[in-house]
Amino acid sequence: MAPSESVVVEYAKSNRSSCKKCSEAIQSKTLRLGLVSRDKNRGFDVTKWHHLSCFPLPSFHSPPNTITGFSSLKVLSFSDIVSDDQEALTKLFAGQDNSEE
Repeated sequence: MAPSESVVVEYAKSNRSSCKKCSEAIQSKTLRLGLVSRDKNRGFDVTKWHHLSCFPLPSFHSPPNTITGFSSLKVLSFSDIVSDDQEALTKLFAGQDNSEE
């Protein structure tokens, strides 16, 4: 990741954004990761959204809990259903660490 880029994670607010890797729509209320960079010519930030599985991992080397928006991700636990988006993100980046060894 270039020094001027940062990463943000959130739930898609609508289904209008598309993944910059696969070009498929990112459905409303699903988890998405964005690479935020500064457009120096126009003077504002640009976010390139990705599905969780499409995110370009080699460009990111910080712990997932440092990603903007990480603390607002859902951690749900019912008797037999566990939906933990923080854990899913952590596992995604843990897989990156294993593939680099």
